[in-house]
Amino acid sequence: MNDINHESTIAINAFCLDDLHTDMLYQVERIEHVIAVARLASESGNIAQLKGAINVMIESLENTAAMIQNDHESMTHLINDSAVINPKIGA
Repeated sequence: MNDINHESTIAINAFCLDDLHTDMLYQVERIEHVIAVARLASESGNIAQLKGAINVMIESLENTAAMIQNDHESMTHLINDSAVINPKIGA
């Protein structure tokens, strides 16, 4: 592989890693919101609000789990690609 292609691949992988990092920060933020909703609902003492909050929390956590799984698969592809693309030292 020539140096230009190798450097381009590194740049693309770095961009993908940055994108995955941003996704992870978003997922953490979503989980923090779920925790905040749970606190508010538990403090309210209102059963209807608590049920609604639990439904929102379940949906949000399901979506977050799906995003994490997708990011894991993307990271696995990047790792596998970098193992194939990087030239062997001393070869």
